[in-house]
Amino acid sequence: EAANAFSLLTVSEILNEQQIEGARRCVDFAQIGSRNMQNIPLLKALGRLTGQEVRPARRPDRPGDVRHSQADIRLARRLLGYAAGEFLNSFVDLANNPGDSSARQVVLSQAQDLSARFRSAGDQLSALQTGVTQDVRVQVGNVNSMAQQVAVLNQQIAALRGSGAAPNQLLDQRDHLVSQIAAIINVTSIDAEDGSVALFIGGSQNLVLGGTAKTIKALPDTFDPAKVMLAITEAGTDRLIPPGSLGGGAIAGALKFQNQDLVAARNLLGQMATAIAGSVNTQQSLGLDLGQPAGAGAPIFS
Repeated sequence: EAANAFSLLTVSEILNEQQIEGARRCVDFAQIGSRNMQNIPLLKALGRLTGQEVRPARRPDRPGDVRHSQADIRLARRLLGYAAGEFLNSFVDLANNPGDSSARQVVLSQAQDLSARFRSAGDQLSALQTGVTQDVRVQVGNVNSMAQQVAVLNQQIAALRGSGAAPNQLLDQRDHLVSQIAAIINVTSIDAEDGSVALFIGGSQNLVLGGTAKTIKALPDTFDPAKVMLAITEAGTDRLIPPGSLGGGAIAGALKFQNQDLVAARNLLGQMATAIAGSVNTQQSLGLDLGQPAGAGAPIFS
């Protein structure tokens, strides 16, 4: 619970095989202390259990479900934990025979695999961002199209009301369009005396007013062009719509995922890479290489 609340990684030391199941449920990294570095059955049991949990990640199918991709982020973190465990476990064999060149090569190979996993995790986060941007652009286009239809219906309904006719079918069509828009972006509707309806988004910015519909745009973020932000065009000027003012709907969910979950995931990824690389390189510097004369161990990660 603390890890989820504060976006922290959790670490716990495992002393025996009976503690593996509890660690699997509750922590991100299982630490094998120096007292157990020769406990081969424990290391193998942990490796087998972690390896069984590998599952393919998926991208959300709908922008309304985009926050479910937090599961993809947790999975990527777990896969990184598995690669980190394999890398650290490779030191066990090397510690048993420091002069074994094949054991040294395994360590380097596992280090390369771990680095590749970090790069892959970064690529997955970038792919998720690309998907969010594409989905938001599509949904913005849908909203603009339906808003234009609502404006046209407003004109037709007002004209029929003025002639004394009852535009029931047109009212049903408009209600259906407003319902569809509301599923994508939260709207507030206000009925006018002439039978038209005004739609407002982002608190007080009118999307439809009488027979006129404004255009929403999905623009590149000012500080990060890979991200997307919303603006509404008014008198030839694009006015930004604060994400926090959108309320509910598919677009709001997508932007929340982009601005909160993906940002937190990138920060965690960087923290993990820095922590692992720094700790391993520090430990390396305390050892000696095979040179003549022997020198301090060179960094494994750069």
